Amino acid sequence: MISKIIALLLFTAILTGQPIAYILCEGNFSVGNSTLWRIDEQNDISGVGENPLGDTGQSLTIHEDRLYAIMNGTGTIEVFDIQTSGNLTYLQSINMNFSGPREMVVLNGKGYVTEWYTNSIAILDITTLSIIGNIAVSGLPEDIVTDGEFLYASITMNPDWTSSNLIVVIDPETESVITEYQVADGPGPLILINQELIVSSTYYDASWNSYAATSKINLSTGAIDINDYGQSTLFGTDIIYYQSSVYRIYNNGIIRLDNNLSPISESHLGGFPGLYSMSNYQNFLYLGLSNFVAPDDVKIIDFFGNEIASFQVGAIPGSFAFYQHTTPCEPTGDTNNDTSLDILDLVQMVSHILGSTELLEDEFCRADSNSDGVIDIMDVVYWVDQILANP
Repeated sequence: MISKIIALLLFTAILTGQPIAYILCEGNFSVGNSTLWRIDEQNDISGVGENPLGDTGQSLTIHEDRLYAIMNGTGTIEVFDIQTSGNLTYLQSINMNFSGPREMVVLNGKGYVTEWYTNSIAILDITTLSIIGNIAVSGLPEDIVTDGEFLYASITMNPDWTSSNLIVVIDPETESVITEYQVADGPGPLILINQELIVSSTYYDASWNSYAATSKINLSTGAIDINDYGQSTLFGTDIIYYQSSVYRIYNNGIIRLDNNLSPISESHLGGFPGLYSMSNYQNFLYLGLSNFVAPDDVKIIDFFGNEIASFQVGAIPGSFAFYQHTTPCEPTGDTNNDTSLDILDLVQMVSHILGSTELLEDEFCRADSNSDGVIDIMDVVYWVDQILANP
């Protein structure tokens, strides 16, 4: 009871600092009832005026003040401008020609969209909102992430729709695959943590029995660790990173994975029948629960398992995105914002690089000396030089 009271007080105290949360509900296949919802800073929920958006809402991406909703079945990307209040203004629909678009990441003014039916990654000019090219890959690409220099995409199936086991590394300058890694079959969601790429896998045998695995790639050494859990219906596909640990959907809840990618049984937070999707923002988890018929539910919980809020949404809530309007900051190196650049700031940066802690958005911005979107040893060296030059 005490932990729940603390969680509720904490949630109430930081509501004004909470983001706007957007939820994309897939809707039922071929019905055309995908919907988009918004939870505002006052914890009120509303559907957007353009609902339904189309068929099979796949994923959400936010870049700067714009939201992109990928409609897999309709084969479109629905684009919205985000107002300072978090309200959405519909901008336009991008026709992807029924290419089976899945996920998107933005890098250097271009959106990279994975497409199942073309075995490629489409390149979107985010200024003109037009497709300007494609990058061929060896199968059906699912998730895609970036480290600010390269793109990493999971190839979930081969061109014949059998399970693939590939992660491809793409150089956006040459628009070509430069490296491939072999992981567990059926790679899907990806998490990039410094120089490690975590891969969630789900695959099936000829009788459609479900199997699950998690893989880890050390991008510095090329070493690959695979933990195949075997035949199981307990694992979901979504994974998240929180306080130096990886969590995965498991048995109507979430579970933390150890360094060997094995589930830690005592960390299980359960009791959420129909758990279909999850995401996190700061200290809170957003869970999508579904029985595949509207209305379905979204719950916000803390990492003690306490329920903070619950909302009814459309059918099959599958993707979350978060937005918080911020004023631009200058990279000063003063991560803790105490008006002094010193060793305490360097400790925070090194801790972030090592994965021991995570810098918050404003802290990250102040630490990023070259504004390349990555905190690394080059930033630390720069700020050390600044301290020595200005004792």
